[in-house]
Amino acid sequence: MGFKLEEMSTIGKVDIKRYEYPSSSTGGWGNQIVETDGTRGGYEWRVRFLQNPGSYNGKTFPGGSGNVDGITFDMTDLTGTDADVENVILTPGSQPLSGSFA
Repeated sequence: MGFKLEEMSTIGKVDIKRYEYPSSSTGGWGNQIVETDGTRGGYEWRVRFLQNPGSYNGKTFPGGSGNVDGITFDMTDLTGTDADVENVILTPGSQPLSGSFA
């Protein structure tokens, strides 16, 4: 996923971590087994933007500052009872530095 995001002209470097929620042993969302196929669990992906395109040598300064538009999802092939994708901003981006410095 990181390679695909970094290929986009509006995204610089990213750090992505995948978490199984809650875990293989406790399963499902709130320990609820998915009825359709009996599997448990889901995933949480955390995307941290380390370097964004900007006006200081082509990047924002400090690195990772600025907001990136929310990620959109194509849920055409998403299957399962009550299968869902949600985009949650955990920490909004800070304003990049700007202006003239002597």
